[in-house]
Amino acid sequence: MIKTLGIVLSNRTIPILKILNLREVIVINGRDHSVDYFKGLLVIGMVYTHVLQFFSDESIFISIPYITQFFNLITFSGFVFCFGYVCQLAYFCKPFRSVYMKMLITGIKTLLAFYLSGIAFQIYVGNQPLTIDTIMPILVLQVIPGWSEFLVSFSLIIFLGLVLFHSFIWISNRPTLFWMLCSLLLVTTWIDYSSITIAQLGLLVGSTDVVTFPVVQYLPFYLIGIYFAKYRIDFQWKYFLISLVGTILFIS
Repeated sequence: MIKTLGIVLSNRTIPILKILNLREVIVINGRDHSVDYFKGLLVIGMVYTHVLQFFSDESIFISIPYITQFFNLITFSGFVFCFGYVCQLAYFCKPFRSVYMKMLITGIKTLLAFYLSGIAFQIYVGNQPLTIDTIMPILVLQVIPGWSEFLVSFSLIIFLGLVLFHSFIWISNRPTLFWMLCSLLLVTTWIDYSSITIAQLGLLVGSTDVVTFPVVQYLPFYLIGIYFAKYRIDFQWKYFLISLVGTILFIS
């Protein structure tokens, strides 16, 4: 392993000039920053998309719906992938007894953030009074306020990872079964969402009645993040082409 200018290269003798090679894992001060760069790009795309959605004029720039649709499709799934990636490094590579409390606290903090964000949205955007009738539906996840739905999805995913901790590790050790499970979960995107009328169930499988990022449909990206971190998978054309085809299918 080579240490040069505080940069640790992966276990191969690599000239310093190859640091910028995308196929290399760059670790600075013991931290793999590749996922940080990826999240940074996702944040840029997310901010750009929101700016277009709030301030642009689609009658002038006809390409805006296609741009926003593209970023809407890849942004949350990208964040879920990163979430799975860091969860593998922080939790799933360690004994359950040493991490379960950290996972529980993370899930609770994220859920509390959803409650605060949701209540604020209902008061300041929805012009609703700060009463029990406003707060209680949010607490029981019957009402999912705007701009907050992603928080409750992350919370449910971490809780699911806590409950299925050993199952996720087991399936990630069996590549064939792993990819079969991911494919099966993706098939659920074809369910009839209009038939789901219970808000809490909609958080898990989707619904047309509430805006959600359904956990079941996004779970493959979380699992793939775990898989990529576990086996230190870097850029490979086969994964790029598969993701490209998948994105095109979703857009179409």
